[in-house]
Amino acid sequence: MIMKINPSEYPKNRDWNDKVFSMPNIPRGSNGLILVLRDILKKVNDNFSPQQTLSFEGSNTKMTLDELCIRLRPMRFVIKTQNGWEITEESKKWLESEDNLHTHQEGTVARDRHEGRRVIPREKADNPPF
Repeated sequence: MIMKINPSEYPKNRDWNDKVFSMPNIPRGSNGLILVLRDILKKVNDNFSPQQTLSFEGSNTKMTLDELCIRLRPMRFVIKTQNGWEITEESKKWLESEDNLHTHQEGTVARDRHEGRRVIPREKADNPPF
C-alpha cells in the first residue's frame, strides 16, 4: 500500500552549502537514479552485508554496499553505525511512501506549491525570456 505524504511533511529546504551534495554519485543503470537509490536503501534497511558487491542492470559498475553508502552519507540518506549502515528517518519515510516528490530536491517544489508560493516551471527557469 502506498502511503501519501502531506507536502508540509516533506524535508525542509537545505542551505546552498548542503545542496552541493544533492546528486549522489551512484550508478544509474538502465532503470535510472531513483530506482537504483531505492534499491540501495532497501538493501541497507534489510541489513545486507556492507561488503556485498552490487551491480545494476545497464551499468558496468560494481561497488560494495559500503562504498555506495559512503557516497550517500553526505546527502543524509544513510548513517554509519558500529555494525554497518542504517537509513535515516527521511529515507525510511521515502521508502514507505513510494512518493518520489519526497526526495530532498523535488520535495521543496511540491511544498512550495502546497503553501501557495509561485513556482517557476523548470523549462522556464532553464530558458529565461531575457
